[in-house]
Amino acid sequence: MAGAAAMLALVSCGPGPTSVPAPDAHDWVAYKARFIMDDGRVIDDAQQGVSHSESQGYGMLLAVAFDDAETFRRIWQWTRSHLQVRNDYLFAWLWDAETGQVADTNNATDGDVLIAWALLRAARHWSDNAYEIAGRQILKSLASLQVRVNGRVYLLPGQQGFLSSDKLVLNPSHFVLPAFREFADLDTSVDWQALYANGVFLIESSATGPWHLAPDWVDLRQGGRPWAERRPYFGYDAVRIPLYASWVGERDLLDAYIRLWRQFSMRELQPDLVDLTSGFVHLREGPSAVRAIWQLCEHVSGHESTVPNMDWGQEPSYYDASLYLLVRLAWYEFDLTNEQ
Repeated sequence: MAGAAAMLALVSCGPGPTSVPAPDAHDWVAYKARFIMDDGRVIDDAQQGVSHSESQGYGMLLAVAFDDAETFRRIWQWTRSHLQVRNDYLFAWLWDAETGQVADTNNATDGDVLIAWALLRAARHWSDNAYEIAGRQILKSLASLQVRVNGRVYLLPGQQGFLSSDKLVLNPSHFVLPAFREFADLDTSVDWQALYANGVFLIESSATGPWHLAPDWVDLRQGGRPWAERRPYFGYDAVRIPLYASWVGERDLLDAYIRLWRQFSMRELQPDLVDLTSGFVHLREGPSAVRAIWQLCEHVSGHESTVPNMDWGQEPSYYDASLYLLVRLAWYEFDLTNEQ
C-alpha cells in the first residue's frame, strides 16, 4: 500500500520534500490487526471492545490515507448497516459488543463529522460518486444540530441531552477544524467557515485554570465554564484540540499546550489529564499519543521536533494508536500545504 502516494493525492499537490515521512504500511498493518475486525467493525479495546461512530470514522479516514479501498469499503458497510439506523443520516454513537446491538441511538457529532470527512476524501481519491452522495447526506443532517448564541453558530455534540433552558453544552474537540475547512469548499447546507471560526473562538474563550486549557465540555449557559455534570478536565476529549489546531496551522491556539508538555519534557511519564480547577496534572505511563501531539505542536510552531515512533509491541490502545496515526497524517499534510 502506497501510503505516501495516497496522502499526496488527498491534498491534491505534487510530491516534494517533507520533514517527516508519511506513516508506512507497517503502521497500518499493525493497526488493522489490533483494531479492525474482518467485518469492518473498529473496536475500542479500552472500553470492553465496544465500537462507536468515532472509531469507525477514524478507521475510514486512515483507510483512505493508506489507499486501502477494500478495508474502507468493509468499515463503511459495517458502519452504514449497524450505526446508520436513525431517521436521519447521522449515526447511533455506541454499539455494544456484548449484546451485539446499538446501545444508544443518540448521535455523537465528532463521529458524524469524521465519517463524512472520510467519505468525501474517499470520493475524491477513488472517484466514487456513491461515497460523495453519502458524505453530503451526512453534512445536510448535521445542519439540524446548529444552535445560535450571542450571534455565533455552533454544532451541538449530539441531538439529545445538551440543550435545555438551563444548559447549552458544547465539546470543543468536536470542532474538527481540518474537516470543517474542507467542508467549506464542498458543501453549502451549513456555513462551515463560520463554524470553523466559532470553533477557534470557543477553544480560545473556554480556556481556563492555571494552565489556561480548553476543557472537555463547556456550558455556554453557565458563562462558558466547564460543564458542571462532568469533571472540569482537559482530558480524553480535549487532547484532540491541539492535534486538529496543528493540522490547519492555528499556531496561536498551541502555546498553552506546548507550555504544559514542556514542563514535563524530561519525564518518561506523559501528562494526559489536567484538573482545570486545581491545576493537578495526571501523569501516565505506557504508550501514549500525547508526546506525538506535543511534537506536532512544536513543529507547527516552528520549533525543531520529531515524531516518536509507535512501539506496537507495547500494545497501544485503540485511542492512542488512532491519534498517533492522525498525528503522522496531520504532520505530513501540514508540511505539504506549507511547501506550496
